[in-house]
Amino acid sequence: MEVENQQLDQNLLDNSLFVKWGIVISHIVWSKPKQEIADTFQVKLPYVYQILNRFEKDGDFNDQRQSNGGHNKIINEEIQEILREQTTENPSVSSKKLSQIMNQEYDISISSSSVNRARTEQGMYYSPQPNQLHISENTRQSRFFYCKQHRNDKFTNVLFTDESNFQLFYNKNSRWYTQDLENIIPTSTQPINPNLKIMVWGGICLKGKTQLKIYRLDQKETVDSSKYIETLTTYCLPFMNEQYGVGKWKLLQDNARAHVSNQTMTYLKNNKVRTLDHPPYSPDLNPIEKVWAWMKRDLGKVTYSTIENLIDAVQTSWDSVPIEHIKNYISHQINQIQLIEQNEGHFV
Repeated sequence: MEVENQQLDQNLLDNSLFVKWGIVISHIVWSKPKQEIADTFQVKLPYVYQILNRFEKDGDFNDQRQSNGGHNKIINEEIQEILREQTTENPSVSSKKLSQIMNQEYDISISSSSVNRARTEQGMYYSPQPNQLHISENTRQSRFFYCKQHRNDKFTNVLFTDESNFQLFYNKNSRWYTQDLENIIPTSTQPINPNLKIMVWGGICLKGKTQLKIYRLDQKETVDSSKYIETLTTYCLPFMNEQYGVGKWKLLQDNARAHVSNQTMTYLKNNKVRTLDHPPYSPDLNPIEKVWAWMKRDLGKVTYSTIENLIDAVQTSWDSVPIEHIKNYISHQINQIQLIEQNEGHFV
């Protein structure tokens, strides 16, 4: 059935950190329209843009005005008109690129954050094609039961793992649009050739993160049970056994075939690894999704010339994910679980 919008508990809405993370996840992971996000969390639309811009820049929610003496660039009508014309001509132009255009072609010094703020104040919206979320009754019940079971879990000894894809060039065609042009709907391009992207595996816990495993899809490398067990043996078990001790930690993974095969489950049992029964179709219940989102923001809309260049960039980004961010992502999980339980397993 199609996800229903339901009123959120006021106690959760009063948790400003919860609201901020809810805005980020709703936009980056679920690609929800920003106006819908504002309505869901009962905040004004400019606040949604403010939070997303801060996260894009720093992976956090610090008020950037504190670092520049509280100064905000004054945008006059002339500058607003130029920004509007440039954006109308090229709706996909980034704030960084537009800032450079303003400086080079108009001799106007304006930061990328001020560019986005000016466009937002003019009623312009930046959005990819929204995903329509659907959920089966069995999945809803699984999600509800999981959240009820773990509502008080602090996840102090859990390794959250997942795979994600990174590709040579930015493939999501988002754009700026205005109310008078809302019939122009942003779209995403078709999936690209697997030879032009890589798959990575990683894990995070409150004590840090594993090494990153990179699968070369361009070299026909696939993730079957044997390959997955090899990854666990090399990257997972040594790290977690050192951090917590053998048999004293848990593994969260999704329900991909290689993850839950008899071969893999026997391997985990023999190595005293306990698993959490992660409900299907629930990336919103795995905080490592926030790490992938942070990395893709960190890498930006860049085209890489070779797979090797892409691998270097992804590895550098993974290495640079701050431990403070990881701790925040995991700590937020308890609020996410409470909200989904309150919403009876539906996406929020």
